[in-house]
Amino acid sequence: MNQGATTLGNGRVLKNLGNILKSLKQKLSLPIVTINPGKEHYLLQFGLSRMAKVVVGMHGGGLWGSARWMTPYQAMIEILPIRGPGDTCMKAKMVGAKYRALVCSGCKGRDKSGIVDPDTVSLTVWSALSADATSPKIGVPPSSSTSLQPPSFEETRCSAIPQMTRG
Repeated sequence: MNQGATTLGNGRVLKNLGNILKSLKQKLSLPIVTINPGKEHYLLQFGLSRMAKVVVGMHGGGLWGSARWMTPYQAMIEILPIRGPGDTCMKAKMVGAKYRALVCSGCKGRDKSGIVDPDTVSLTVWSALSADATSPKIGVPPSSSTSLQPPSFEETRCSAIPQMTRG
């Protein structure tokens, strides 16, 4: 999970990162690693980006950098602000990674920080992992029925992003 810069860069952050991480831990049986690209060494960012099955983050330079190192066996989920400056879609798809955009309707203003629904993020990560035949089987929450299936992972068309983020 790409935390976004907290003291460096433009300050774009997910204000409810703790809730998102809690939701991910409840729904998935895999380790979750968070990084702050503004504070982590470049080689550490490279290594973690290459090892991740799914990279999730707020739009920005850290996520764009992660896209450069991805492979066709990975997926990127980018959280885009309303009227944002752009996206990482073409960069991720250029290296063969799967890509999905989630719009943060509350991410407005100069720094574009805000909150995003934790369950939407968790379900999108689950669907990305389940779509990859090389991924280990993903556990469902203990309180859920074992017949629960992840939603299908539908990639975002890069051309659809401007319409999605108009606000």
